[in-house]
This record gives sequence, C-alpha cells and structure tokens, in this order.
Amino acid sequence: RRRYLDLIFNSEVKNKFEMRFRITKILRDFMNAQGFLEVVTPTLQPLYGGASARPFKTHMHDLDIDLYLRIAPELYLKRLLVGGFDKVFEFTTNFRNEGMDRDHNPEFSVLEFYAAYQNLEWLMNFTEKVFENLLIGVFGKSSVKYENNEINFVGPFRRSRFNELLKEHCGVDYEADNESDFKKAAQKLGIKIEKAADKPILADELFKKIIRPKLIEPIFVTDWPVEILPLAKSLGNSPFVGAFQFFAG
Repeated sequence: RRRYLDLIFNSEVKNKFEMRFRITKILRDFMNAQGFLEVVTPTLQPLYGGASARPFKTHMHDLDIDLYLRIAPELYLKRLLVGGFDKVFEFTTNFRNEGMDRDHNPEFSVLEFYAAYQNLEWLMNFTEKVFENLLIGVFGKSSVKYENNEINFVGPFRRSRFNELLKEHCGVDYEADNESDFKKAAQKLGIKIEKAADKPILADELFKKIIRPKLIEPIFVTDWPVEILPLAKSLGNSPFVGAFQFFAG
C-alpha cells in the first residue's frame, strides 16, 4: 500500500497518527507524575521471556550467537525492581511470530510498568486513574462512544469474581460443578467443544464466548482459576489466584 497517499487523501488516517502521539504523551506525563522512571530495555535478547509466544530469531555474527526479538520487556523491567528502582515503565515494541487477525499483529506497541511493594487493590485503583486521565486528556471528557454504547470511565469500576460471572451468565459453579456439568452448559449455550477439553478450558471458553461480549461498562474480573493464570499469586487452598483482567466494550 502507498501509505503516504493514504495520508494525503484521507484525513481520518492522519488523525490516527496524531491521536497515537497524544495518547502516548498523556500516558508518559501521567506515569512521570506518579513517580515512575521511563527506561529502555534490549530489543535483541539472548533468552526471550515474559510471555508465552513464538519469537522471531536472528543471529549476531560478531559473537556467533543466536538472539531473539523480544516478546515482552518483563524480565528486564523486573530486574530493575530488584536493582532498586521501585517504579519503572517502558513504551516499547514487542514481536511475536504468530498468527494475525483484527486484534493481533506480529509487531505491536505496548506500555508495560511495574511497581514494587504494591498489591492488587492498588493496581486496580491505579488503572482507574490511568483510563480517566487518558480519556479526559484525549477527548476532554471521561466517556467514549464505542459501537452503540457510551462507556463511562469514571471510577470506581465494577469488580466481579470470575466464578460469580460464570454463575450469573452460564449457570455453572467452578468450585462445585465438575467437567461434565461444564460440558452440558457449553452445549446448552451452543458452544462447540473439543472432546479433550477439561474444566479450565471449558470455563475459559464460556468466559470468552458468553460472558466477555456482555461486559460493556468497565469491569475488573478478579480471582481467576489457577490453570488459566498459573503464574499469579496463590490464594491459599483456593482454586483461584489473585489477579485481575480489565474489560470494557
């Protein structure tokens, strides 16, 4: 595509570039104001990590070693925490050698940040401030129209446990019901399932296909099954972990 011609003739395309600049500037200013230090971590890494993804591989001839384009900056940012920087962030580009669709690109921008000595509650409160500050900075108001919905990002956002949503929308209980109950629920709701699908996979599919499309207003979904987020903080003997995912629209 001749993108330069696209920019000349279509103002909405040019506006997207300008919007992206405004978003990164507002986020950068906000993070700085909250005491975060902006850093730069390696793009070429001898050991890729921080996510589960297939990397792009290359070779450095001078040292005769294989290197990988980063799939995430996480491991380097966490080393900075260990080294005494309590709050760090980075605007970076990640590369993942995997499929493409409307939500996924092999090369994509990300803001990743870490803060020492904080907990889940702090991060949810902080996330509310991030979104509200960003929307006011970009649009001059704390709501945005998406498809047919006007979504308001003034906190506090709704908070709901993963299992509560399963009970509410799918009629199953992750703690009380077994794999067979989940298969029946999936079939009843018209979800295609693989024969080998176990309870965690079924719960995840129910969430993606049935629950997620209904999450229009901003919401933090907490207490996920350990099998879905295995590296998150344990909640004792509970089958759930202390983590949240944020959804809106």
